[in-house]
Amino acid sequence: MGCLNFGCSYSAAHGVADEGGDTVLAYQNDISYVLDVWDVPFADIVKIYQQNGWQNVSELVFLKGMGEVYAGTVALKEGAFILFPQYASASPFLPDQYEDWFVGGLDDMALWTSYCWPYFLSWMTNSGPPSVNSDICLVLRTTMANAGFNFTYIDAADDGDDHDDDAEMMMVHKNGRSNFPAPLRKQQQAIMKHVKLERHQKATKLSTSGIRHPANNAGAAKPQPPARDVPLKTPLAPSAQTLTLYSNSNYSYLGFKVLAADLNKDGLSDVIVSAPGYSNVGAGLPQIGCVYVVLGTSAAQASRVVDVESVATYKICGKAAHSRFGHSVAVLDFNLDGVLDVVVGSPRALSEHMWYQGKAEVFFGHTVSTWRPSLTADVAILGDGWYSNFATSMTVGDANGDGAADLIVGSPFASSNYEDQQGFVAIFYSSKGQMSGSALGAGQADLFIHAPNGGSLGVSQYGWWGHSLLYIPASYTHTAPWLLVGGPGNVLVSLGTTVSEAGSVSVYQLDNPHRQKAPLAVFTGLPYDRLGARMSLGMMPDFDKTAPVLSFSLPAKNSSIEQTGEVIVIPLSKFMRTVQLIQPNIYSSIRTLYTIVSVTIIGNQEFGRFGSSVEFFPFVQTPGQSPTPTLFIGYPLWSFNTSEEGCVCAWTSGSLRDGSVITDPTASASRLYTSNKITGTLLGKDERYGSNLAFGDFDGDGASDIFIASERRSVHAILGGAIDLVLSKSR
Repeated sequence: MGCLNFGCSYSAAHGVADEGGDTVLAYQNDISYVLDVWDVPFADIVKIYQQNGWQNVSELVFLKGMGEVYAGTVALKEGAFILFPQYASASPFLPDQYEDWFVGGLDDMALWTSYCWPYFLSWMTNSGPPSVNSDICLVLRTTMANAGFNFTYIDAADDGDDHDDDAEMMMVHKNGRSNFPAPLRKQQQAIMKHVKLERHQKATKLSTSGIRHPANNAGAAKPQPPARDVPLKTPLAPSAQTLTLYSNSNYSYLGFKVLAADLNKDGLSDVIVSAPGYSNVGAGLPQIGCVYVVLGTSAAQASRVVDVESVATYKICGKAAHSRFGHSVAVLDFNLDGVLDVVVGSPRALSEHMWYQGKAEVFFGHTVSTWRPSLTADVAILGDGWYSNFATSMTVGDANGDGAADLIVGSPFASSNYEDQQGFVAIFYSSKGQMSGSALGAGQADLFIHAPNGGSLGVSQYGWWGHSLLYIPASYTHTAPWLLVGGPGNVLVSLGTTVSEAGSVSVYQLDNPHRQKAPLAVFTGLPYDRLGARMSLGMMPDFDKTAPVLSFSLPAKNSSIEQTGEVIVIPLSKFMRTVQLIQPNIYSSIRTLYTIVSVTIIGNQEFGRFGSSVEFFPFVQTPGQSPTPTLFIGYPLWSFNTSEEGCVCAWTSGSLRDGSVITDPTASASRLYTSNKITGTLLGKDERYGSNLAFGDFDGDGASDIFIASERRSVHAILGGAIDLVLSKSR
């Protein structure tokens, strides 16, 4: 965050992150469950401490501390809506990564808590430090001490020696600083004057009176959508049915990745959907992650909402806590036995040692009477180096010209060429030599590609090169296949000016299976474009004579509306001509894609992240039928009722012409998909509807179905996630 948004000033970044983190969390999540009246059993809490030897702990101490927490929470509950634009503007990284960032994000802090809580608890129970996982907690303690935290050891026996021994409780505080945002500290202090205490037999009630909540004051409301009615299109044909699959496990994020593939070769599309936050609570294994396989069926489908556990044909889960198994997923025949295999990425693997190396695991497919996967990994590929987060991204494509798809893996947070988080890409060729029981390292890849590092267009540190991957087959390029590698974090320095999160796209020609040459071209974006965040390849009939086109997402791009997002569409032929013109000196000057754009679609709500997912309809239009939407774009933070529920905008190819610039996508889209229109449920707070998309014929009727993910839907479980299988009917 410091290098991406603050010129590598970590003090400036901490000032925003420390004060803005809670604001972002309160803004993006439904915290209506936080009541304005608290009942706190102070007397019981004090008794527990006194029974464990801390006679000097009084009810007054807890009353004062809990009063401050209560007042601060009430202030944050309302004031977050005022302050969110301030912090989101200062750092686009913060709202996108506050919960997900692999080191220090909210989910990662859950990791630290689960590992270190037994260690800290030992100080309270006089049992001494535990032998398991104490290394990470000792690192934490040293780091905090260096950061100016004071450690006070309160002797459980109250002998007053204050020695650092295993029989004493450790309490931590930091002098002279509050992490509460300054504007909310004022509100907190005002609320403190109105906190009312009512002592009851079992608890003390905390409440407020005589104040006006900030959200009721002028100018304090949450940013609103444009001041007009949003024209919702008819989302589906009347014959369409929807099968909604949800997770009943808190924080699963079902729908984080969605793929469609015919695994059992029955002509139907099977759905592979991941839930990287899934926890095996009974076994004490948080965030192991799971991947579900739902085989397609020709049986008649009625619209219904079901737990994914009840319909999934297979469920494959990770083995290690906090590994985030399912963060990436790919399908290919890795061992060339004629049966498709499933590859699952766990970028947080080895997080228990703070290594975050990451791992990709291959589960071979088998056939007896039908397809089934191995339930334990047949091949494991481990990332190289600390913080690699290997297998953050994956795709497949024939990289060595033998006609078989190969595994292409991105490691965007790995250090490369001595630059932090610059990234690399590793390609592993499919072959009959890929045997069950194999263990590989990223360095054993058949083709290893470092991020380009030279001249003014070299990928910078924190460039996140390999965050996205797009394979373009030789049948489209008419030469050798191309590989596009996205680096959305790239910070460009040009003529003394720093361009934060401009992003980059590097173009490679895979014409040598043993050694990779320099990229054909490197394109960069403008400030906060995050070029390379998402890329897609597809066909747009009537747009460029049914030739392939590329789309590039710029989800945080500023237009007249801040961080609304944008998608640009470029015919592949035009893109290839531009690449050929750039050679041979790719680093001679700054290269952008914006001079060759054919269609530009711009979001219409601030911080909406338009273009977070983009997919092209994979089926050819049938002559004589009404136009079928061809381009689908996810708008996951779009608001209809100011709740950031999300939507998907779709356009027919005939509605997009060369030179088109669309500035109101929800009104101009040929079809608009929203969760309430599809499932009949209420729009959910920050459910990220449209965060991921896939297509396939799930029910075998010859019509393509669309699979729309809502990875943060909380209807059935907190951030459990869901996916809607929207089943179109052939006509």
